[in-house]
Amino acid sequence: MSQPDPRPLSCRSAAHCVDLILQRTADSRRHRALHVGLPLGLGKPNHLVNELYRRACEDSSLRLEIFTALSPEPPSWSSELERRLVEPLRERLYGAWPALDYVTARRRGELPENVRVIEFYYPPGSLLGNPVAQQSYVSDNYGDVADALRRNGLDVLAQLVAPPENPVATGQRSFSLSSNPDLTLDLLPYFAGRRRRGEGVAVVAQTNRRLPYMPGDAEVPESVFDAVLDEPSLDFPLFSMPKRPPDTAAWLVGLWASTLIRDGGTLQLGIGTLSDAVCHMLVRRHGSNQRYRQLLADAGPAAAVEAASGIGGQSPFRRGLFASTEMLVEGLLALYQEGILQRRAYPDAGLQRAVDALEPKVGEDLAVPGASLLEEMAEQGAVPEVWDEATVARLRRLGVLAQDVELVDGELHRPGVSAVAAEVTTEARRRAIAEGFLGSRLLGGAVAHAGFFFGSQAFYQGLRDLPLEARRELAMTRISWTNRLGGDRALKQAQRRHARFLNETMMVTALGAAVSDALEDGRVVSGVGGQHDFVTMAHRLDEARSVLMLPSTRHDGRRLRSNLRYSYGHVTIPRHQRDLVVTEYGVADLRGRTDREVVEAILAITDARFQEEIVGQAQSAGKLPRDYRLSDRCRSNRPERLEDALAPYRRDGFCPRFPLGSELEEVEVDLAQALRSLRPLQHLGGYAPSRLPDLARSLARSFRSPASARPYLQRMGLEKPQDLSQRLQRRAVLLGLARAGLL
Repeated sequence: MSQPDPRPLSCRSAAHCVDLILQRTADSRRHRALHVGLPLGLGKPNHLVNELYRRACEDSSLRLEIFTALSPEPPSWSSELERRLVEPLRERLYGAWPALDYVTARRRGELPENVRVIEFYYPPGSLLGNPVAQQSYVSDNYGDVADALRRNGLDVLAQLVAPPENPVATGQRSFSLSSNPDLTLDLLPYFAGRRRRGEGVAVVAQTNRRLPYMPGDAEVPESVFDAVLDEPSLDFPLFSMPKRPPDTAAWLVGLWASTLIRDGGTLQLGIGTLSDAVCHMLVRRHGSNQRYRQLLADAGPAAAVEAASGIGGQSPFRRGLFASTEMLVEGLLALYQEGILQRRAYPDAGLQRAVDALEPKVGEDLAVPGASLLEEMAEQGAVPEVWDEATVARLRRLGVLAQDVELVDGELHRPGVSAVAAEVTTEARRRAIAEGFLGSRLLGGAVAHAGFFFGSQAFYQGLRDLPLEARRELAMTRISWTNRLGGDRALKQAQRRHARFLNETMMVTALGAAVSDALEDGRVVSGVGGQHDFVTMAHRLDEARSVLMLPSTRHDGRRLRSNLRYSYGHVTIPRHQRDLVVTEYGVADLRGRTDREVVEAILAITDARFQEEIVGQAQSAGKLPRDYRLSDRCRSNRPERLEDALAPYRRDGFCPRFPLGSELEEVEVDLAQALRSLRPLQHLGGYAPSRLPDLARSLARSFRSPASARPYLQRMGLEKPQDLSQRLQRRAVLLGLARAGLL
């Protein structure tokens, strides 16, 4: 009997591929909807998704359910003034990117009744006012999503993949899951099992040659796919996320957080401006240490700096860091390029502990096995005293022994080298093995484990430009590995030593609970994502800490509010998992503290304008004594002091406007800031309705246009207004620039 062809069907078009999907899943759809899983963020095969959605729009009998997260959407506008800023930017950055039709329809409230879109994470703040999205949100930890999809009976998995960089003429090719092995690797066994049972499922791919080809776990044989849409003419630009410049609060949060990182330890970072600032400050700590220490001295009291540094450090990185993170953020690539992300994680707990126990000499590469490594492994019991074939095979696989070493009658043999006893019972025998039988380099080491990536065009290009072996060191893998301690827990413990899990949050209560995903009325801002996964892991791993970062205040359009408050009606991280909290005013160490100590620590990093309110509420609840008084240090928590401290570091470029670069032009960033000061825009995407007539009434007095305003007016097309509406818009721009301090 002939064997089935393991190669996937090569599709000529998205329509051809969707025909195959519908054919293969016909039996599964008889009594229920077609459940389609899409990767979060970058890995969506837009043409395939849009064709599936089009079929459902045309055929109401096709019930389509899409499970995904972080569906990208270019910025939009809700007023003429917003349009002038956003439309050219949108065309420049996203003009050639094929929009996801289900996202556009959901935004407009036009999803047909037979289509349902379910997501577990939204672009932050983008869907607060969308009832359809709010009703279709699933609150799940990232590490639990694959299990939830299996329980819901996923029928189709569709993903954007990178084709082979050097395809071969014969044999089975491999594709790279590239940006999104995260959930796919955890779901492939589920699909394989359903196939074996004869059930109608489909795993399909669309290739895109702009995706960086990531090797290692992210590489999968073509046989895992039922169909591949491999048409170069359909390659589209990858969706990018422009970066916004850190403000003073973000820079200081990044500075304080950078002191919590231990040399030779492990780093996890979430996405956002605060994380960008952390990475830049780690680069400064490593390469401009004296200036870095001076900024620390200017930022806060010496005692606070010493306390934070006792958790991490202030010195340059000698051993370097390893990253174990769900997201490979752009800042981690910068750390890799600066030689900071250089501590390697190996797939063997014994080897890992031995490598980490060594004290490297100046210029020594710990990835090159030497006598000291063999000695350490023997001392720790990472190898038996007498070696058998399994031990020798393991040491070859790890690169501890050279690949041509063999075990013969209890002796190690290697061409051109005298045989030695295969045992480490004496120093002489260990030395003999070290002198002639060790490998040239340890194998399987990675400087990062990550589940997905999403960033700027420069980031994608930076990954594409890396040699293949360097991309292998930035190991993309399954989310169950990065976000969980299950599986080989001993190995994860060895790899993730001195772990610091850094994530942004929206609010923190005086008793240490954190609000990161939703408002107290239940509306979802973003999602839990992996934050709870990493906070929990920080409490389970030896020497690990969870670090939640936030600016101390925010402006909601009407008034300034504190992000540190006594209580809130919703929490993401409960108070019993409290640990380290960082604002621009310092670090609050909450783990193992009493409630009074926690309140006092939170007050020490709260803006002085809001401290008395928290004190009063804490006293009313009996969490602070009635005679409690704030210290002078707490009362100095004012933004003016930090602005003065940071000013010289901005001027000399130590804190550049865009630490990781940006696809936005500086004039666009300034204009967005100016318009936000008037509240026609809530953010660059602009989802708040503008009330230009109300604004016009506030511009009764005339405005003169200084020469410095010319680039802004040119960018907005308002240098020479043609009618009353444009003159009012011009005035609004000038007022916004003045309020933002840009004129």
